[in-house]
Amino acid sequence: MKNKLLFIDTETTGLDPDNNGVIQVAMLYGKRHELSLFSNPIPLGVEIDKEASEIHGYKKKDIKKFPNHEDQFNKMLNFMAQFVNKYDKRSKFLVVGYNVKFDLEMLHGWARREGFNYLGSYLDWRVIDVLVLARTAHELGQMPGEPVDFKLQTICKVYGIEIEAHDALNDIKATRELYEKIIKEWL
Repeated sequence: MKNKLLFIDTETTGLDPDNNGVIQVAMLYGKRHELSLFSNPIPLGVEIDKEASEIHGYKKKDIKKFPNHEDQFNKMLNFMAQFVNKYDKRSKFLVVGYNVKFDLEMLHGWARREGFNYLGSYLDWRVIDVLVLARTAHELGQMPGEPVDFKLQTICKVYGIEIEAHDALNDIKATRELYEKIIKEWL
């Protein structure tokens, strides 16, 4: 059975899945299925770190206007449920993203706060991390340029991919394009 690749990115209120929350999640499945939603995690008691707000540009007053966290969480589950059978352990998404373990940890933190313990019924913890692929391409001398760092924006520039960073949907679309370019070189 071929893996179902689900590209995921999040924007968050900080780096700690126990204390910070997801304010935006974007998912891409195949070429035609995408989800992008914003969520207000403040009622769940999350902290909003100043550094995170400076990166994505959303202040507490902006986040308070985002849709209800529970409704958005259920929309995310419904999106995934269209493509996997949560009762079949072989029917999970293989998650792809850039530094994707962070995104998975943040989504699992959100799920715990929602009282939902079954996110693993949809998402496999074994992931494809495009950051690791980029570092590998660099190490193998297959990167088309020499990056100054390995931030998504920098690596996309090296590969000629346009990106307006720190919007989950823009980031994950660029990540998918980067994944496809790196993999194409190896095939």
